[in-house]
Amino acid sequence: FSPTQKFDVFREYEYEVKDDALEIYFVEGGKRAHMFLSLKFVPTVEEEGGQWVKATSDHLCIKDLYSATFRVKLNGLSASEIIIKYRVKGPAKDYESTTILLPAAGQRAVS
Repeated sequence: FSPTQKFDVFREYEYEVKDDALEIYFVEGGKRAHMFLSLKFVPTVEEEGGQWVKATSDHLCIKDLYSATFRVKLNGLSASEIIIKYRVKGPAKDYESTTILLPAAGQRAVS
């Protein structure tokens, strides 16, 4: 793979708010499987023109460590931008991925 190569991937997740955390589970065969991440969001300083919250969590997949950072830009009680970064390091994997979620043109922010 080259650093600029792009390709499609697919993975299904189920999200559940539990107490003060957002729990993310793998979905396999159409059913909830094991937990992937448990995220507790905390406010960060105002940056990039708005208020952000951030959560980090790690997941060990055999010997490969997934370090996740989720950042959510708030517009009142709605999310106007979500940035998800994974840094994966281990004997079988070594990469970083970034996903940026924005409302579609003409759509309201996610609430």
